Amino acid sequence: MSFPTPTTTSPAAAPSTSVVAIAATAGERVVLVASGLTELAGTSLPTELDAAWLDQQHFSAKAGEVLALRQPGAATVLIVGVGSGDPEGWRSFGAAAVRHAGAGATLALVVGEAEAVEDATVGALLATYRFDRHRSGEPKAPLGSIVVVTDAEGAAQDVDAARVIAEAVHFAKDLINEPAGHLPPRELAERALQRCASKAHTTVEVWDGARIVAERCGALQGVAKGSIEEPRLVIARYEPEGATDDTFHAVLVGKGVTFDSGGLSLKTGAGMMTMKTDMTGAAVVLATVAACAELGVAVKVTAIAPMAENMPSGTA
Repeated sequence: MSFPTPTTTSPAAAPSTSVVAIAATAGERVVLVASGLTELAGTSLPTELDAAWLDQQHFSAKAGEVLALRQPGAATVLIVGVGSGDPEGWRSFGAAAVRHAGAGATLALVVGEAEAVEDATVGALLATYRFDRHRSGEPKAPLGSIVVVTDAEGAAQDVDAARVIAEAVHFAKDLINEPAGHLPPRELAERALQRCASKAHTTVEVWDGARIVAERCGALQGVAKGSIEEPRLVIARYEPEGATDDTFHAVLVGKGVTFDSGGLSLKTGAGMMTMKTDMTGAAVVLATVAACAELGVAVKVTAIAPMAENMPSGTA
């Protein structure tokens, strides 16, 4: 996991942090801060912002817009727009707060609305994503901590759900960003197995080249014939406890071509640049099954991910 585990606290028990983010909702003439607080960590927080002053700051509270207030000896206050306050606006709030907080910061997200807790936390956690596995030198310092300050009932569960969702997205992004030479079908299948098989009520089947031939998966076999790498087919199944034949069953199919050269009809050099991402569908559906298992959703979910390299050769 590449982000700090988020926590929740009430306003009265909020810890001292270096950055406090509060949400501003756009109105007709004024911007109201949806925090319900007056002070946090020794920092006075506004509850209403003057429209004329906001105009001078060129701040309209559109989603993700940030106005920073810095006071000597106190936490930096980020006034972050949420637009109309829809889910996308709250995700933008969390993301903008993380990006402006900077490396090593301790961040408090002040969320007054119960329905916004999960979205704000998801946005914040997704904004922490970095892929620096193959970079040389010292990695960039991560965000120090994230605490969601709220009185909303069920906030701890919402924040934990946000963590699960963000972990799934980060897992999929890591697979997508991995160079194709590091992620042939056998490696992609192995990472999927490691990710999904450890989850409760989840089983994973991995078909190798021989099984794919035996099962007469001709299209998958044909795509893989030009590569020295064997294809794989991964089937991950999640069934909630107590599931029956009548339980709703969602089946997700994701393409897992770990590199698509075009085969015998080679792509241009420019067209090759993004072909390591041709396995995005497989990464997404497998990450989804693992997340559904961890969230304990009440439906059955199956992910089917055929995996191959599409290469030219004498056997293509």
